[in-house]
Amino acid sequence: AKLSKLQDRSGKVDHAAMLAVLASFGVGGQSVEEAAAVEMEFRLAAYLKVASKRIIDEMPKVVNSILIVPVLEQVRSLQTQVTDSQLDVMMKEDTSVASKRAALEDSTKVLRESVNVLKELFQN
Repeated sequence: AKLSKLQDRSGKVDHAAMLAVLASFGVGGQSVEEAAAVEMEFRLAAYLKVASKRIIDEMPKVVNSILIVPVLEQVRSLQTQVTDSQLDVMMKEDTSVASKRAALEDSTKVLRESVNVLKELFQN
């Protein structure tokens, strides 16, 4: 329960109501060890809330510094080491891939023409 709900019109909180709220959290009527355990639980919950937010906030920075920056540095170093002729060789399409691509483009063209013929037949 929120404490604001326990206040009367003058803003005072009833003692018995406050004790009831504290008892609902396990406070009161217990040994010193039990009270210390409850307090530790509250502190750990608060710490975990703050720590989890910090981890979430830090994750993009860690990914950037460990993964993205080193990869970009390697790409930049390769960029200055590769000549234009080497780049042309690397970018040239393999002949087997080129023939497969050409065959697939021809098949696609035939299938599209077939679909158009069928559309014309069924529209009439």
